[in-house]
Amino acid sequence: MTARTLTDRVSSSTAVLAVGLIADVSAVVPLLTSESFRRWLKTHWWIPTIVSIVLLSMLIYLMNNHLRQLDKITQLQEQLQEPSSHDISRFQKVIATIPPDSYTIQWLKTGFIPSRFEGGDVDPLLALLTQCELDPRGFDDQQLNHAYQEFVRTLDEFITTTAHELTSDYANGRRVLQMPDRHEFASPDLYDQAVNKVNSARGELIRSYDNFLIVAQKAKVREYSSPRIYRTR
Repeated sequence: MTARTLTDRVSSSTAVLAVGLIADVSAVVPLLTSESFRRWLKTHWWIPTIVSIVLLSMLIYLMNNHLRQLDKITQLQEQLQEPSSHDISRFQKVIATIPPDSYTIQWLKTGFIPSRFEGGDVDPLLALLTQCELDPRGFDDQQLNHAYQEFVRTLDEFITTTAHELTSDYANGRRVLQMPDRHEFASPDLYDQAVNKVNSARGELIRSYDNFLIVAQKAKVREYSSPRIYRTR
C-alpha cells in the first residue's frame, strides 16, 4: 500500500465523517425546535449535557487520531523518498572534484591566507566551476538543487573576487596569486578592504559547501556515493 493510497483513504474517511455529521444535524434540527422537546428539555436538561460532552470527546478523539494518521503518512512518505539516479550521479561528479577531506577544503578552512597563495590551490575550484558551467543541469530534489545553486554562486564569487584583488606571478616555477604590497595601495584601508573581501568570499564559499553536503545527506544522496571518490591531494 502506497503512501498516496493511505492519504486518499484518510481524506475519504474525513469527508464521509463530515457528510454524516451534516446529515445528522439536518435530521435533528426539526426535533430540537419542536415545542414538546423544549418542555422535555426543562426537566431532562442533564441528558443533552452528557450527550454533548460524549460527542465532543468523540470528536476530539477522531481529530487527534486523524492528525496521528497524517503524521504517520508523512513519515512514511519521507522514508519512501529515494534520490533519483541523476542526483546521485551529479553529486558524485561534484564531490569528486573537491571532496570534504581534500587538500583544497582543508586549505580553505584552516590554511587560507587571503593576501597570497599558490595558483594550484584554486585549480580544483576552477575545474569545478568550469564543470558546473558546462553542465547547467541541477538536481531533481528542490532543496538540494537550491543548496547546489547557492554553492555554485559562492564558488563563482570567490573565483571572481580573487581574480580581481590578486595578481598572478611566478616564483620558482610555480604560479602564485598575491596582492600588491600594502604601500602600493592608495591607503592602508584599501588594502584591508581587499583582504576582507577575499576572506569574506572564502567564508561564504565554505558555508555554502558545508550546507550543500548537509542537504545532500538529508536527501540521502550521499548514502549512494562511493567512498572511492574521496581522495586527498
